Amino acid sequence: MPYGNRWRLNRRIFHQAFHQASTPAYHAVQLRSAHKMPFVLLQDSGNYPNHFQMFTLTFMLFIIYDCEAKAKDDHIAHAITRYGELIVDGFAPAAMMLMETFPFLVKLPSWFPGATFKRAS
Repeated sequence: MPYGNRWRLNRRIFHQAFHQASTPAYHAVQLRSAHKMPFVLLQDSGNYPNHFQMFTLTFMLFIIYDCEAKAKDDHIAHAITRYGELIVDGFAPAAMMLMETFPFLVKLPSWFPGATFKRAS
């Protein structure tokens, strides 16, 4: 996004939610999630990576969308997790290196046979 009026507006909105004085508003949600975490880990200790992911997602969903993920099968949590995976895969060194080495590949449509790198990025 180029610097201009729109950039300044977005920066102002971001700053209102994330400046240092506004962070105490998020402590209650963070504490609630932290208090839930040990009980969930005791119930199903073998699935701890998913529990830590839900801990983070619950906190992020509240800050960004003002809603909480209710259970591990929450469709919003799954959508955000999948989107995050796509972002990570798209910025993987292999996909980026392929596009930088052969810049004409950027012009290929994503449906083109063999263009799985394009769909991933």
